[in-house]
Amino acid sequence: MPRTTPVIRAYGVREILQGVGILGARDPTPWISARVAGDALDIATVLPGLEGHNPRKDNVLIALVALAGVTALDVICAQNLLGAPLSPSQKVRRDYRRRSGFRQRAEAMRGAARDFRPPSDVIGPEAMRPWTLANA
Repeated sequence: MPRTTPVIRAYGVREILQGVGILGARDPTPWISARVAGDALDIATVLPGLEGHNPRKDNVLIALVALAGVTALDVICAQNLLGAPLSPSQKVRRDYRRRSGFRQRAEAMRGAARDFRPPSDVIGPEAMRPWTLANA
């Protein structure tokens, strides 16, 4: 398909621009949808290679199979993005990096349970009884 070389180069530029748009946009949904439209355009460009006497029809079939796979992935991605929220939920946005899960700082809690003795009326598993009696 040597006649379509300039068109295919333009498609390459389109793919690069769409990739930049996907990575740079706050909402990549329209860019992914544009990829689906571009995939349809790619398939329409390759399909004429199956007509007439083309000694490389096997290459055209390989290209069509690859394009169909990429198109399917792009359609799945676009459908998933249409149902996804644009911003993360409040639960995701909370920053717990400085939290340990305890009310006080670790230094204030160290040694606080040294004098703890389990109640004598606690009945635990048989395997734990020697341990609790030895430490009580």
